[in-house]
Amino acid sequence: LFDVSGQGLAAGLVALLSKSIIDEEFSKNPKEHLGTILKNISQAILEKKGNVENYLKGALLRFNGDKVEYVNAGSPTVYLRSGKTGKCSPVELPNSSSTDELTIGRGTSANSDFKVIGFKMNPGDSLILYSKALAEGKDSLGNAYSKTRIAKVFG
Repeated sequence: LFDVSGQGLAAGLVALLSKSIIDEEFSKNPKEHLGTILKNISQAILEKKGNVENYLKGALLRFNGDKVEYVNAGSPTVYLRSGKTGKCSPVELPNSSSTDELTIGRGTSANSDFKVIGFKMNPGDSLILYSKALAEGKDSLGNAYSKTRIAKVFG
């Protein structure tokens, strides 16, 4: 799940370019470390988009049976909802710093260390991924959604 910065024609073109690069990089190296795949994606986008300012933030996941690999590059918190208990917990590295500064397709991303989290999913479990538009949005009463509220609604 990726979100392109900005709006308009340039953002739309970066989205199209990025989708193609992500599909290509992800499928040509199915056994490669997920952090390396995301770094390759970021470098390819940076090279091919030229001087266009737009960049991406997002989450990349790979599923293998009940095992999940996940790397976060500036995406909002991903939650795992237990099918057994209904409890909704963030999927993140222990003692991790914020991933807000991580981006894809920006000069600084060439040196980024995209850390991979591995975890297991059980039957009935669900993952909740969303873009920042949901977290920044408001309901019909004008109440802002937040990470806490999103987890509570799905938990």
